[in-house]
Amino acid sequence: MIMTVGDIFQLEGRGTVLTGSILPDSPPVRKGDAIELHTPQGVCIANSVVEIEFFRGANPRAVGLLLASSLTLEDLPRGSEVRHVGPA
Repeated sequence: MIMTVGDIFQLEGRGTVLTGSILPDSPPVRKGDAIELHTPQGVCIANSVVEIEFFRGANPRAVGLLLASSLTLEDLPRGSEVRHVGPA
């Protein structure tokens, strides 16, 4: 697992951004990598990473992932897991 979804945002003209903290032992994720999003209800959504933003501040692992396909908070609630599949 890469991270747990802390929040989800829509950027007009860009798409969906997931925010969270990268787990210490997670595999590296890069632009273009395939990921799976697992909801607490057991739904698995395939997607890929378009862009990665590392946030500066108190948490050095805080990150935002821009996704290839748009989702909403209803599709992917907080607490959902982001899992690395590999290079796309």
